[in-house]
Amino acid sequence: MLTHASCGRLFGRQQERRIYPDRRAEQAGEGGESEDWRRTKVHVGKHKGLDLCDLDRESVQSLIDKWLPTAKANPKPLADDRRLIAALELAAAELNVTEDNIPY
Repeated sequence: MLTHASCGRLFGRQQERRIYPDRRAEQAGEGGESEDWRRTKVHVGKHKGLDLCDLDRESVQSLIDKWLPTAKANPKPLADDRRLIAALELAAAELNVTEDNIPY
């Protein structure tokens, strides 16, 4: 049974959702823009907490060469891993980087 107070809370939550929409889709990088990969936070290594746009080309290349193959091999990646994998794949395509898994 809904009381007057519970209806008010429910209505307030519905209003709040209209004013502040769920931003999970934005954070997941589903915007489809080519700039999205640059705003992805790095959550691993020495550049943890920085956006990809704050890194130099060599650092992005290092993530693509060293972190990306192991992350792709992970059968159950975290949400942050999936976002960074997608961003690094877009970065590799845009920067014309090829993955080279052959050790020299």
